[in-house]
Amino acid sequence: MAKAIKAPKMGNTVESIILGDIKVKIGDIVKIGDILFEYETDKSTTEFKSEDSGEVLKIFYEAGDEVKVLEPILIIGKKGDDISEWEKKLQKEDIKSSDKNDSKKIDQTKINSSNEDNSKIENTVLKEQIKGDKIFVTPRAKMIAKSLDVDIKNIKNVSGVENRAMEEDVLKTYYSEDEKEGIKPEFVHTEFTPVRKAIATSMENSLQHGAQLTLMAPFDATNLLKVRSIIKNKVENKENVADSSINDIVVYVLARTLVDFPHINSLIGPDYYDAYNIAHISVAVDAPKGLFVPVVKNASEISIAELTAKTKELIIKTKEGKLSPKDQRGGTFTISNLGLSGVSGFTPILNPPQSAILGFGSPIKRLKMIKNGIVEYNEITLSLTMDHRPFDGAKGAEFLKELIKRLQNISYDEIK
Repeated sequence: MAKAIKAPKMGNTVESIILGDIKVKIGDIVKIGDILFEYETDKSTTEFKSEDSGEVLKIFYEAGDEVKVLEPILIIGKKGDDISEWEKKLQKEDIKSSDKNDSKKIDQTKINSSNEDNSKIENTVLKEQIKGDKIFVTPRAKMIAKSLDVDIKNIKNVSGVENRAMEEDVLKTYYSEDEKEGIKPEFVHTEFTPVRKAIATSMENSLQHGAQLTLMAPFDATNLLKVRSIIKNKVENKENVADSSINDIVVYVLARTLVDFPHINSLIGPDYYDAYNIAHISVAVDAPKGLFVPVVKNASEISIAELTAKTKELIIKTKEGKLSPKDQRGGTFTISNLGLSGVSGFTPILNPPQSAILGFGSPIKRLKMIKNGIVEYNEITLSLTMDHRPFDGAKGAEFLKELIKRLQNISYDEIK
């Protein structure tokens, strides 16, 4: 009996996935454990392994398509199995998004009216009648062709399956026409990668559905940098200590501070929030494929050595593209460190459904008056973005004040 392989559900906040490479084609024989496709969200890139064996009878989507969770992506079964139920579903989608059967004109208002309309038709195709033969033009390709004034009829070769013209086919035609006329293009058109698109959607949704407020406050990082220096010297002397970075030390202090402020260490629902008494810290990591936020579980309960080891493991997995969905679930608070980028203060965007995120800036040399004169010190700015819905700004300020107090007074003996 044929079985639909559906887009996996990735927690309560992920509503869709973006297909990466599809590893199979119609007619392929697959067995349990074979990789069928890659899929991406704003939080991870994952390989989907088959839990069934059989022949690939139908593939509904292409690489780069956005698919709602639990929607069928492909069908596996035995040759001759009835798949008409799913084919009817696909046919209905095609009818909704295509113009009248043999018309050469396409209603652009459905494409350009709003981003919401675009997302509804993104995974379908528009049918264009050319010289008596039907080719298929994806909505994105159609929009790009219109913006660049490329005549669909001039596309000689199409790269999509089942005779579908993709956006890259439009761009190739555009650039080849310019080259023939000796015109140098004024810009380079770059499509969002699936990961970039997922990140963009997540960030946009975060700003649209929260009441975000950012509080900024600097602190004297002398003791923090001193602790890091002590650790560095011990590591160089081959003492048995963890090589904890400044970020590790901050996460260690942050996690323990959050336990005393559970309303900050919380997840938000439609009309409620859940305050946690254990801090699971999401650490923003910039990787070749984009921004990811793996979670250091139980960060408020473990030693600095354990925290350092867990964080390093997660960063390595992120850089190598090996993060699993499990690695990125369960965070209660996020930290984003731009200290190495020379940025002093910024407004980090919330990581829903979390109620707050901390931005950590770069040290800046400052001067201050003391009893015996003027001294130089390193100042670091913390930027706390919070959702104003579950608590007021004063609560966020109290938390930030306490965190700064602990960071300014930190000593090596506290964390060893």
